[in-house]
Amino acid sequence: MRVHRLISILMKIDQESKVKAHDMAEALEVSRRTIYRDIDVWAFLCYGQILYPEEMKLRAREILESSINV
Repeated sequence: MRVHRLISILMKIDQESKVKAHDMAEALEVSRRTIYRDIDVWAFLCYGQILYPEEMKLRAREILESSINV
């Protein structure tokens, strides 16, 4: 269920300072692309506006591959 995944992504990021898309996809039993799509949803919700697809991909990868302090 997508809502469950979205919450799980936030919880995993909160628990670990660095999270890789591959590891998250494996833990949630989905593809890495699905994780990127879900991060795109969070990017839209956080920024409150539609971002261009390339910006969303870039920000999703930055979120997943950098250290995050929530």
